[in-house]
Amino acid sequence: MKKTFSTILFIICLGVFLYSGYRLFLIFSEYRRGTVTYEETASQYVSQAPLPPQDEVKPTSQEAEAGESLALPDLCPIQVDFEALQAANPDIRGWIYMADSIINYPVLQGETNDTYLRHLPDGRYNTAGCIFIDSACRADMTDLTTILYGHNMHNGSMFAVLESYKKQTFYDSHPLMWYLTPEGTYRLNILAGFIESADHPLYGLYETKEELDAFLDYAFPKSDFRSRYGEKHPEKIFILSTCDYAYEDARYILIAEPVLQN
Repeated sequence: MKKTFSTILFIICLGVFLYSGYRLFLIFSEYRRGTVTYEETASQYVSQAPLPPQDEVKPTSQEAEAGESLALPDLCPIQVDFEALQAANPDIRGWIYMADSIINYPVLQGETNDTYLRHLPDGRYNTAGCIFIDSACRADMTDLTTILYGHNMHNGSMFAVLESYKKQTFYDSHPLMWYLTPEGTYRLNILAGFIESADHPLYGLYETKEELDAFLDYAFPKSDFRSRYGEKHPEKIFILSTCDYAYEDARYILIAEPVLQN
């Protein structure tokens, strides 16, 4: 009887082990499919941008007013074939890129925020989903706030790198991102980053500049780093949002100022 019980227990444990292994295989296979899809998309539609002569590099009017200079490393290093990209999926609104990081993704916008939460740009189901704009935002960026969402994937993909901004050293080496659209390229000057609850009203769209300024006054003291751009109050902002595992329904968000480069 004792031997029979031990045999049954062994079979049960083996079954649990094999099932767990199978589930892990499915998870990592799905991660891999998402990673390969985005790598192929980038290789097909993104190329290195040509660098202009040094004497043609000029600061934007906003930068000139702030006394900032635009050095070659601050020029967007990529260009995107939006005509071909949008022919593949017209929901693609832009492309987000950060040098020396995994962030090099198309940005989509669906009819609802569930459209691309668990689907790739080609429509296949995948837990990685897409980087997507809040469905309530205007795609032409005329809102005071443009919100981008992305998963915090355990393999480090999508927006997982946002949590790295909890360290000043990471911010110091990554103070900006790029947002490219068919109409123009924006440098995203990163202003603040912090953990916030998912039900905080910051996920709404501000209707007045006074509301936006009040939010920025709330955000700057909470930031995990000191921004080289100071505690400025731009005319409009980007919010980049991902899950954080500090507590239930926590989010890590970055606030950035979009500066049109062309």
